[in-house]
Amino acid sequence: MGLPGLAGAEHIGITVPNLEAATRFFVDVIGCKVVFEIGPFASDDDWMQQHLGVDPRSRINKLRMLKCANGPAIELFEYDVKDQKKTIPKNSDVGGHHVGFYVSDLDAAVAHLRRHGVQVLGSFQIS
Repeated sequence: MGLPGLAGAEHIGITVPNLEAATRFFVDVIGCKVVFEIGPFASDDDWMQQHLGVDPRSRINKLRMLKCANGPAIELFEYDVKDQKKTIPKNSDVGGHHVGFYVSDLDAAVAHLRRHGVQVLGSFQIS
């Protein structure tokens, strides 16, 4: 049962509206490192549709791969495509998403996020 030979998750891809702003957040606030970047790229045939399930005339302005300590990498995409939906889905919407991180001190991590203007949902009281 399951995927033969599964050894773990390698990366998670996230399409972002502004690659530079997303990179600054993951690098400056979270502490990830840029591993590599490529782009821009597009295709004159149906490669984008066949391999990524997007409009064949889509263009990826840039793709940037980040590594955040242990665990899967985070792949950030910035697309340029005529029919792109710009509305960010809620967690309850199809396509909604979040990324979770392990930390050794949750109180310090929450305080760090708040100092950087990140909205922390819920209340935390760790003892």
